[in-house]
Amino acid sequence: MLQILLVFLLIFPASIQAAQIVLALHLDDLGEIHSPVPSPSPSDNSKGRLQPDPFAHILKQKEQLGLTEEQLSRIEQIGFEHKKNRIRDEAELETLHIELERELHSEEIDPAIVELLSGKLSQARANIQNATLQARLKIMQLLTPEQRKKTKQLFSAHP
Repeated sequence: MLQILLVFLLIFPASIQAAQIVLALHLDDLGEIHSPVPSPSPSDNSKGRLQPDPFAHILKQKEQLGLTEEQLSRIEQIGFEHKKNRIRDEAELETLHIELERELHSEEIDPAIVELLSGKLSQARANIQNATLQARLKIMQLLTPEQRKKTKQLFSAHP
C-alpha cells in the first residue's frame, strides 16, 4: 500500500491532494489504512476527538453566567440542531473514508478518483468545523456583553 501512495506522489508530485492523502492516512503493521486522528463519533468526548457539543460547558455554568430561561432554551435548540446535523455530516465523512479505502485497495487504482475523494474528504471536514463555529457564534451572540466577558474569564486559554 505504501508503494501505491509513493507511485501516486510520483505521478502527481505537485498535487496538494496527493500530499493530503499521504498526511491524512498511514499504514499500520497489517497494511490497513487508518486516519491518524480517530473519526469522531457522536457519543465520544475523549481527548483528541471532536466533541459533538462544543458549547455544553456554557450550559454547565448557567448559574455562574446568569443565563435566562429564554437563553437556555435557545442554546439547547442550537445544540440539538448542531448534534443532529453533526451526525449526518459524520456519516458522510465516514462514507467518504470507506470509498477512498475501497479505491486504494482496488486492483486498478484510478488516481483521479482518489484525488476527487480526497478533496471531498477535506471539504467534509471543513464543513464540520464550519458548522461547529457557526453554532458557537450563534450561542455567543445570545449572550449579553457581561455574560461574554464571564465566558472569556471562565473558559479562555488566552486572557
